[in-house]
Amino acid sequence: MHIIGNCIIVKCKNIKPEYLGRTVFDEKKRKVGKIVDIFGNVNSPYAKILIGKNKNIILNKDIFLR
Repeated sequence: MHIIGNCIIVKCKNIKPEYLGRTVFDEKKRKVGKIVDIFGNVNSPYAKILIGKNKNIILNKDIFLR
């Protein structure tokens, strides 16, 4: 993952275009942010997640859709 301003870029294992706008959570079920873009190769896509005020994101941790 990479932090760019108030967004993070994450490599995805399984994501679909209909997931745009969905909320993502960390392993403790705390809200991380919302998916605002999906891009890259279809077989190994990336997602841009708007994190807003939550700047305490720890890199190299898994995040999940609910």
